[in-house]
Amino acid sequence: MNENQYNHSPQPPAEGGNPPGHGMAITSMIMGILSLVFWCLCIGYIIFAPLAIIFAVVAKKQGSTSGMATAGLATAIVSIVGGVLYWGFVLIVGVAETPWMDLMDMSF
Repeated sequence: MNENQYNHSPQPPAEGGNPPGHGMAITSMIMGILSLVFWCLCIGYIIFAPLAIIFAVVAKKQGSTSGMATAGLATAIVSIVGGVLYWGFVLIVGVAETPWMDLMDMSF
């Protein structure tokens, strides 16, 4: 076994310490998680999900290779799809249960 194989110094971190887009990727992930958490309030995802998508796209364009931007994008999409399904269900059930529908069933 070659002794010199393990005798090398580690590379110093790049200037600034973080790769480009790292901060945007973290922000995207946080906004995506908040969109899922505030999805329960039925309106919070409307604020946080688009922000998560915007930050994820910016992070990817800046060259972020971390999975945090992808996680932010995925959680934002899940919360938007969940919100659309929720509001669709509320509208369908709400329209079906309105009192004016009973008036239409009355025969004169």
